Amino acid sequence: MVAFWKQNFVPNNAALVVAGDISMAELQALAEKAFGGWAGAARRRGRRSAHPPTTHARVVIVDKPGSPQTQLRVAGIGARRDRRPTSGRCR
Repeated sequence: MVAFWKQNFVPNNAALVVAGDISMAELQALAEKAFGGWAGAARRRGRRSAHPPTTHARVVIVDKPGSPQTQLRVAGIGARRDRRPTSGRCR
Protein backbone atom coordinates (compact mmCIF):
# COMPACT_ATOMS: atom_id res chain seq x y z
CA MET A 1 0.00 0.00 0.00
CA VAL A 2 2.86 2.37 0.80
CA ALA A 3 4.46 1.68 -2.58
CA PHE A 4 1.16 2.39 -4.35
CA TRP A 5 0.77 5.64 -2.40
CA LYS A 6 4.31 6.80 -3.23
CA GLN A 7 3.85 5.94 -6.90
CA ASN A 8 0.43 7.51 -7.45
CA PHE A 9 -0.07 10.30 -4.91
CA VAL A 10 2.51 12.68 -6.36
CA PRO A 11 2.25 16.36 -7.33
CA ASN A 12 2.15 15.78 -11.09
CA ASN A 13 -0.78 13.38 -10.67
CA ALA A 14 -2.93 15.68 -8.51
CA ALA A 15 -5.43 18.48 -8.97
CA LEU A 16 -6.30 21.29 -6.59
CA VAL A 17 -9.97 22.22 -6.86
CA VAL A 18 -11.15 25.36 -5.12
CA ALA A 19 -14.57 26.91 -4.68
CA GLY A 20 -15.54 30.02 -2.83
CA ASP A 21 -14.92 33.71 -2.54
CA ILE A 22 -11.12 33.90 -2.80
CA SER A 23 -8.79 35.87 -5.03
CA MET A 24 -6.11 34.22 -7.14
CA ALA A 25 -3.41 35.92 -5.05
CA GLU A 26 -4.92 34.56 -1.80
CA LEU A 27 -5.25 31.10 -3.33
CA GLN A 28 -1.67 31.06 -4.59
CA ALA A 29 -0.37 32.05 -1.14
CA LEU A 30 -2.43 29.37 0.62
CA ALA A 31 -1.53 26.68 -1.92
CA GLU A 32 2.17 27.52 -1.68
CA LYS A 33 2.02 27.37 2.11
CA ALA A 34 0.17 24.03 2.14
CA PHE A 35 1.77 22.28 -0.84
CA GLY A 36 4.97 24.19 -1.62
CA GLY A 37 7.20 21.52 -0.15
CA TRP A 38 5.31 18.59 -1.66
CA ALA A 39 7.74 16.60 -3.73
CA GLY A 40 7.65 13.18 -5.28
CA ALA A 41 8.87 11.20 -8.22
CA ALA A 42 6.98 11.43 -11.47
CA ARG A 43 4.18 8.91 -11.70
CA ARG A 44 5.39 5.82 -13.47
CA ARG A 45 3.21 4.32 -16.11
CA GLY A 46 2.08 0.81 -15.28
CA ARG A 47 0.37 -1.67 -17.48
CA ARG A 48 -2.95 -0.60 -18.85
CA SER A 49 -6.03 -1.83 -17.08
CA ALA A 50 -9.10 -3.27 -18.76
CA HIS A 51 -11.14 -0.31 -17.53
CA PRO A 52 -12.77 1.91 -20.13
CA PRO A 53 -11.24 5.36 -20.53
CA THR A 54 -12.63 8.06 -18.29
CA THR A 55 -14.72 10.85 -19.69
CA HIS A 56 -13.31 14.29 -20.26
CA ALA A 57 -13.36 16.43 -17.13
CA ARG A 58 -16.26 18.82 -16.84
CA VAL A 59 -17.80 21.20 -14.37
CA VAL A 60 -21.54 21.28 -13.82
CA ILE A 61 -22.96 24.24 -11.92
CA VAL A 62 -26.56 24.29 -10.78
CA ASP A 63 -27.47 27.65 -9.28
CA LYS A 64 -30.29 27.42 -6.76
CA PRO A 65 -30.49 30.73 -4.89
CA GLY A 66 -31.63 30.28 -1.31
CA SER A 67 -30.89 26.56 -1.30
CA PRO A 68 -30.01 25.46 2.26
CA GLN A 69 -27.66 22.60 1.30
CA THR A 70 -24.64 21.94 -0.85
CA GLN A 71 -23.58 18.56 -2.21
CA LEU A 72 -20.17 17.46 -3.40
CA ARG A 73 -19.73 14.16 -5.19
CA VAL A 74 -16.46 12.63 -6.26
CA ALA A 75 -16.37 9.44 -8.28
CA GLY A 76 -13.96 7.31 -10.21
CA ILE A 77 -14.00 4.14 -12.24
CA GLY A 78 -13.49 1.07 -10.08
CA ALA A 79 -12.89 -2.59 -10.65
CA ARG A 80 -15.36 -4.53 -12.74
CA ARG A 81 -17.93 -6.34 -10.63
CA ASP A 82 -18.49 -9.23 -13.05
CA ARG A 83 -15.03 -10.77 -12.62
CA ARG A 84 -13.60 -12.85 -9.83
CA PRO A 85 -9.91 -12.94 -8.88
CA THR A 86 -7.95 -15.71 -10.54
CA SER A 87 -6.64 -17.00 -7.23
CA GLY A 88 -8.46 -17.51 -3.98
CA ARG A 89 -5.91 -15.46 -2.05
CA CYS A 90 -5.77 -11.71 -1.54
CA ARG A 91 -2.52 -10.10 -2.50
